[in-house]
Amino acid sequence: MKIKFNWGTGIILVILLFFGTLALRIYIAYQRTVDLVEKDYYPQGLDYQQEIDRIQNTRNLSSPIKVDLDGIKLSITFPVDFQGIAINGELKLYRPSDPSLDLVFPFENDTSQSKIFQLSEVKKGKYVIQLSWSDSAKKYFFTQDLYIH
Repeated sequence: MKIKFNWGTGIILVILLFFGTLALRIYIAYQRTVDLVEKDYYPQGLDYQQEIDRIQNTRNLSSPIKVDLDGIKLSITFPVDFQGIAINGELKLYRPSDPSLDLVFPFENDTSQSKIFQLSEVKKGKYVIQLSWSDSAKKYFFTQDLYIH
């Protein structure tokens, strides 16, 4: 028995092709991982005004934060505002393309104006420096892109 190809058969084939393509796209979409910037991204968004205040505190300093990359050494120099003052904080190297490569370097009660971090285990690529620290009175936040070659 021979199947006749008429407009009804064509419509059925187009509908089947459409739903088959749709099912394939849904399957592919579920196979992709989507990582948020932070695990608690949405609760942090509610406290965004605090981050804005910390950024403004950083902008009000006498001079900007100085970041230098020399090979595998990352040097961060704080303004003279922090000379002799103990500060606590952390440096986070955030990798936008792969959160498993993020690194965190904490520092506590450090009075040195310049901090040096060893980046020997860091892979090449784009990172975002997220530096947060506090002195006895205020909290600060600084961010900058960093390209490691």
